[in-house]
Amino acid sequence: MRKQKLTWILMKCNKPVLLALLKKRLRQVRNHKNMTLEDFLQNNRREIKDFLREYDNKKRFKNKLFPHDSSPTNVENWNIELLILFMIYIFGVSKSVRFYMQKTLKIQQELCRMHEGDFRKAEYKRYRRHLRKMRYKCYKKLRNWKLENKTEALACKIYSNDVRRNELHAFYWTVTGQSRDSKDTTPWTACITRQDRATASLLIDQEVLPSNEELLMAFDVFDRSSETFLTICKMINRVIESKSQGINGTWTSYHANKKQIVFVVETNEKSMEVKVADYHIYVRSTRESNGECALLFQTCCKCKTKEEQIILEKLRKSINKHADNLMNSHSKLSVVLPSLKKSVGYKSRNQRIIDEPCITLYVPVKGLIPIEEDPFPKRIDDFQVDVIEGEFVPYAGYANDFHEHLKMGLAIHGNARDKNGEILGGTLGGFVDHPVHGLCGISSAHALLSRDNLVTNQTNCSIEVSQPIGLDSKPFGEIVSVLCCAGDASSPGMEVVLFKIHQRHPIDGSFPEAFNYTDAGFDDENPLTYNSGKVLKASEINRRRKSELYKFGMATGVTRGAFAYQGAAVRLEKMEGQSYGLGFCLKNQIVALKIGDSPFADVGDSGALVLSAGEDIDSVAVGIVVGGLQGSVFVTPIHDILMALGCTDGMYQFNTSPFGICSPDSGIMTDDPDLMETNIF
Repeated sequence: MRKQKLTWILMKCNKPVLLALLKKRLRQVRNHKNMTLEDFLQNNRREIKDFLREYDNKKRFKNKLFPHDSSPTNVENWNIELLILFMIYIFGVSKSVRFYMQKTLKIQQELCRMHEGDFRKAEYKRYRRHLRKMRYKCYKKLRNWKLENKTEALACKIYSNDVRRNELHAFYWTVTGQSRDSKDTTPWTACITRQDRATASLLIDQEVLPSNEELLMAFDVFDRSSETFLTICKMINRVIESKSQGINGTWTSYHANKKQIVFVVETNEKSMEVKVADYHIYVRSTRESNGECALLFQTCCKCKTKEEQIILEKLRKSINKHADNLMNSHSKLSVVLPSLKKSVGYKSRNQRIIDEPCITLYVPVKGLIPIEEDPFPKRIDDFQVDVIEGEFVPYAGYANDFHEHLKMGLAIHGNARDKNGEILGGTLGGFVDHPVHGLCGISSAHALLSRDNLVTNQTNCSIEVSQPIGLDSKPFGEIVSVLCCAGDASSPGMEVVLFKIHQRHPIDGSFPEAFNYTDAGFDDENPLTYNSGKVLKASEINRRRKSELYKFGMATGVTRGAFAYQGAAVRLEKMEGQSYGLGFCLKNQIVALKIGDSPFADVGDSGALVLSAGEDIDSVAVGIVVGGLQGSVFVTPIHDILMALGCTDGMYQFNTSPFGICSPDSGIMTDDPDLMETNIF
């Protein structure tokens, strides 16, 4: 019983005292009243990384201090080894306290190595004395007599055998991973059978992995959504993530139709093999899908009848009504789209696309449900639900050539970087004559800003915008406004930056040269230009659904597309090359589909202005590119962006003079004859 008692004392008495001392030291070193442990970790990240480099070869501590899912660290889940090393090398303690902390660390290591029969009476007393002295050294620093009395009373109870034998054995199994009483009983089987959540917490703390069979037992006994079971899953995820640097993240799921727990591993390489214990692990690469999404989109490019337009409008309203609840309840839901078609029996003999108005939900892996969530509803309002594999991708990316005078379609950046330190950027969408800031440009916010500035809707310091992305990059302006909102039933969501142009002013509405300029149907006699500054209202987009769309993006050049429908809701979750969540939804987005084999837009085209044919040889603006999903591209209506920015006169209007003086047009296109009389185009 000696080993069991020492283990109990270590976990139930010494650990709580160490936790209390850590929290007090945090209060002493914090810079401001509301500073949390998470703030301290972020402010001292460089020093902590040096500490991890020396003491964390297996990366067990890193996963506890900086979880992969970007959630705050939970100090209650720190093991004794991490608590002691953190106190000694990060916070710092006196020599006497350090001495007994190091002794405690050695005792824990001995408990893991030695068998019960190895503990002689003299050694047992010596360990007891060291553990008690460590606690008393900490009590002097804490001056918390209530904690001292409670802890020492528990220690006396343990040493006096006033604790049930099976409870002590549970802690014995925590360390050794086996039972003296039964060769067939494991610590996890014992604690699950007894529904012993306290012992489960200790097994988790020591990172003792259950078998797949025991995991299924815990699934039934503790309940799928219980804190105990979810913590077990998080521990297994941490262990899986520590196996390779190439793993971007993991999440736990269960099958919709059979009792099976699957750990989904997201990597950049599908070929990566990941094996931990006997768990079911599914490895998926970024932006991978099964092809059902592309098959469904092939049927959506036909012109819609009036009756179909009425159905699509009902679907759009239903999506606006339920999008927030769906996104909040289902963390892996990426896109919600209205559809007149439904996919049935994909990859089976009965595979087909049928005519059925439905709400289509796109997820990274079809058939696997996040462990803490319920399945999707079968119907929403009067419409069926169709679940398709696919994931929204924001089109921030890399690239291009320096231009003395700015043009729409150029590669720009705001010095936002991916997790590898590479600069990310997007496309210069267009120019506006702002009533306060004068000549400005607009682009997609996620392409130019860091996560903090994007999520908080603010730029506390001056952020320069530069062109191009590369060694020749030179600043030409600075960001003056950021708009990030989800939208509602009457207006679309948007994430846009407005940047004031200080130098290298544009002189006309032309675009840069592109490798596919003639392939897209443009030449010297029919150039791609946008001088008028005219834009389409959202109400007029459906009327022009038969017209082709085109855009100039810094990644794909000039491409043509077709209007599919409006009313998509997308989750802006991750930026290219980054693992953190951005966490908001954009509603009422326009969906554009490619024409031909070339994609309408791709990574790097975020912010690109989407145009349609206007009067004469000029163009009218429809919206700006946000991102895409397996061949479809999501576009935010430009008219609503301009209204939100306060630019009621439309986009910047160039004339034939070399200085691009604004014409007196309103810039808003309309089919209303009354307005036509007052606005000369």
